[in-house]
Amino acid sequence: MLMAEVFSVDNIKKYYFKKTVLLEANIEDLFRFHLDTNNVKKVNPFYINIKSLKISDNPLKKDSEINIVISVLGFEVNWELYVEECIHNKLILDTQRKGMFKYWKHYHLFEQKGTMVLMTDRIEFLPYGGAIFYPFFYFQLYLMFSDRHKKMKRIFNKK
Repeated sequence: MLMAEVFSVDNIKKYYFKKTVLLEANIEDLFRFHLDTNNVKKVNPFYINIKSLKISDNPLKKDSEINIVISVLGFEVNWELYVEECIHNKLILDTQRKGMFKYWKHYHLFEQKGTMVLMTDRIEFLPYGGAIFYPFFYFQLYLMFSDRHKKMKRIFNKK
């Protein structure tokens, strides 16, 4: 059973998802990989069909805008994201402006651990429909980031 980690922002309850992966990578190369918008499709799960991808900047930077039209389970969704913060080799924070969630913040965190890099995807979200749809979206996030992290290991762990 999935357990909700709940927190409040502006007196609105939101959910929290976190997944980490340890990569045999140079932090500079890993961070640059995430800034390069051409790499989105390389780590995208096969079951999420990207129909359109428009990004204001390549490489991404603070204030970049991302517009993705995706098809998931037969539903087409227009997702508008904004890069709220970009701190070199540390953080890329994207926030949803329009899309499938009432609230969405995705923190891409990078931390040097000796010769390895700990990459963390931390998401604060609130699905439309609230708690009743939480298990579905949590499970989808788990599947998506498990797949992405496996792909990142294949790209960066070449030993």
